[in-house]
Amino acid sequence: MNDIRIPQTLVLPPDTAFAAIARTLEELGFTQAETGTVTAPIVAGEPEIANWTWYGTLPVIQYSFNPVVRLRLLEVATVPPELRGRIARALQALSPADVSAALRESDDRRCLFGVWAAVETERIDLIRDVERVRDGASGLLREEVDLALLRLGDLATARYEMLATGRALSEAVLELVNAMADPALRARLAPTEEDCAAAFHASIVPELWEAVRQGGLPGRYPRLEPVAADALIAAPAGAFRWSNELSDGFPGGYRKIAGWMDPGRIWLAWRGTEPDGGTRLMDGLVFLGERWVWMPKVFRLVEPLILRLPLSEGQVRH
Repeated sequence: MNDIRIPQTLVLPPDTAFAAIARTLEELGFTQAETGTVTAPIVAGEPEIANWTWYGTLPVIQYSFNPVVRLRLLEVATVPPELRGRIARALQALSPADVSAALRESDDRRCLFGVWAAVETERIDLIRDVERVRDGASGLLREEVDLALLRLGDLATARYEMLATGRALSEAVLELVNAMADPALRARLAPTEEDCAAAFHASIVPELWEAVRQGGLPGRYPRLEPVAADALIAAPAGAFRWSNELSDGFPGGYRKIAGWMDPGRIWLAWRGTEPDGGTRLMDGLVFLGERWVWMPKVFRLVEPLILRLPLSEGQVRH
């Protein structure tokens, strides 16, 4: 699978031992953190919860294990795509097709494994498949599937609301976008150090602000024809953590830095037409509570700041 499309949550093969997971993550440079859990795991040597950090900071990996159906999950939402891909390949994470196939298993426990894997990976595209499981289920399995369908329904509603909010915000900010041809307006939209702190994780703000102050942001505003509302797309930064209807409309660079962005801040991208008829994908407007700020192509400044990570094959930090 393309690293950029790997989901926020990896589903691992049921027979993967916790010790192998821990060893793999530690070899990649992660350190296991204390969870505060004091009860002994149901299965010896197989804790239900574990966490890893990158030397005490981002990115963070969260592990959970359901011993009943042997569902092992790694939540890697803040991990950049390339490193996420290395983890997925090293631990042979199950593919979306594997999760879909589990829903067709005749064994109730395997089928339930697929149901909860679909929920944890937010596979709202599998709602119909899960409904078919419920139609043929009884007893405890049917109860569990009913609960899963409620969760999937909530996820589908949240996704719809996210899309609707994005459309409404795009229409509301259209006038601002079309006024950005004015250099004086663009100057007023330039970020301050406080704006950087509002949009990004504290660990990179000093270096990011210094880069902005010294060299400015790498994006430029070309001459563009007026854009229509349907050419704009708005998304919360949290949506950049996985491939979806909103994040896919932004430059891929946002996927790489998503773990260091405040997930609740709304960002805007739009496709503009140049006078000669060519098109250009613009980006970087972000709403910071009281005002809009323009940080075009900011990922080009942020990505070098997080390249302390072992993102190249074979390169491990010690």
